[in-house]
Amino acid sequence: MTDELLSEVHGLWRGADAGVLSTTSVAVPGYPFGSVVPYVTTPEGRPVIYVSGLAQHTKNLAADPRCCVTVVEAGGDAQAGWRISLLGDAAPVEGAEREAIAARYYARFPASARFAETHDFAFWAITPRRVRYIAGFGKIHWIEAEAWLGADPQAR
Repeated sequence: MTDELLSEVHGLWRGADAGVLSTTSVAVPGYPFGSVVPYVTTPEGRPVIYVSGLAQHTKNLAADPRCCVTVVEAGGDAQAGWRISLLGDAAPVEGAEREAIAARYYARFPASARFAETHDFAFWAITPRRVRYIAGFGKIHWIEAEAWLGADPQAR
């Protein structure tokens, strides 16, 4: 994996503002459950979602933190466009880190700031295990967590 390719993938990831969060369902045990979620990325490369405790995907994450966020190129031929799937483990954000993440998230999604007052919302950060990048036929790569984390200077 070249630095140029890693920079390209980070740029695509950073340019999107929502993806499909796949979790393992507790309501239908063992089956995948997909939800569209907005996200921001921490400076070191962890996606952060802001989710309600009432949401099915939050209940799923509480039972099994393994998840995947998939982002795809908007419009055009879905098979020819790029797509990124980040597999990782989610955990609630707590303590001092929460303030910095809240500021970052609310700057990107200002309307979401009011959710903290009216709904049982919390930030969850996803620590990557592996990232899959596909940019059409023949351009397919696995990116290891060590390469992904801390590799995007634009996210800082």
